[in-house]
Amino acid sequence: MTDPTATSLLTLLESSPDLTSLHTLFKSHLKQIPSKTDIETRTLAKQHLSFLSKSLSLLPKRLNQTPKLTPNHADSLFETYKLCLACLEAINSAAFGAGSAR
Repeated sequence: MTDPTATSLLTLLESSPDLTSLHTLFKSHLKQIPSKTDIETRTLAKQHLSFLSKSLSLLPKRLNQTPKLTPNHADSLFETYKLCLACLEAINSAAFGAGSAR
């Protein structure tokens, strides 16, 4: 499988009626986060932060269509949402330190 582009993933998330492979595609795209070092993770954060932000704004909109979605598609959306949040947490830990005050 080729690595999907951020644009194609956002298009799939926003408008595709078939979300069966959504989580797998997102997982493939974000597989490098977290990386082995904080410096690498910060570099990846610069590359993926906009994508993660846009994804996290689109996912609730799709989940609000749940009555129209199959249970499998809803599960895929929830798993993708959790993946995006986990990636943001990894980025946050690398960029700001695990125990920094907020």
